[in-house]
Amino acid sequence: MKAHYILLGIIATVLAASCASNTGKWNNLQIVNVAATASNRNQHQEQTTNDDGNDTFAVKTSVPYDIKVEMDFLDGETEKNSEACQSINRQLISEFLNQQDEDDVNKAVNTFIERLANQMELEEEIPAMYDYFTGKANFGMSGIVNYVLTENYYSGGAHPTSVTTMLRFNTDNGRKIDLEEVFVDTCMTTLTERLTTRLMRNLGVASLDSLHKLGYLDMIDMFVTDNFMLEKDSITFFYNPYDIAPYAVGTTTIKFSYDELKDIMHKQDYE
Repeated sequence: MKAHYILLGIIATVLAASCASNTGKWNNLQIVNVAATASNRNQHQEQTTNDDGNDTFAVKTSVPYDIKVEMDFLDGETEKNSEACQSINRQLISEFLNQQDEDDVNKAVNTFIERLANQMELEEEIPAMYDYFTGKANFGMSGIVNYVLTENYYSGGAHPTSVTTMLRFNTDNGRKIDLEEVFVDTCMTTLTERLTTRLMRNLGVASLDSLHKLGYLDMIDMFVTDNFMLEKDSITFFYNPYDIAPYAVGTTTIKFSYDELKDIMHKQDYE
């Protein structure tokens, strides 16, 4: 038996990243959005010659995939702001698009999509795949921009996966703000206890046993996540599925006012 392959058609599109400015503005800074997509529907005709010499034909389709990237970046109106924005954008490209020292946000998004598409085209046993990236910048407390990147993807298995990553940047110099710069190291145990207590209050329970029955903290202890936002009036901690509860529970957010945590925060103007 012999098999021959005849390419019938390819539908593969990569849209050049498009930039729509002024989606948000604050203190001589503006948010610009870059979006690009790629999809694949490859088909070929498989011709098989049977032992009796007869040919049969069947249309085969390679693994279809969809990729979408829609990310906010920053642009400054002054020289100082522009330098800070360039630094922030470079860090976002490095963190999420896996490219070092790239300043062109449009090029970075397109390069990322092309590389991911090439990887997906090598897959053979997955019925379909998709990978969607959405990055949103929002201005929080004075001098801070929060960045939230959510990746929703499916590459086989029982269910899709969603992962959210949060970063914070100083808009004056572009420096990333880590957990240790906000909270006193020796107070992490206290913060962990407050996260647990606030979670119980949010869920209307009064004990760890009750949390366990709801699926929370059954197989893992509470921890201080570095997924958090410094908003204008509050701090929000974000836990992905599986962080502190099973997939079915979904995401978990725990919010505090600055006043509630100022005793364990470094003495800076977070209020």
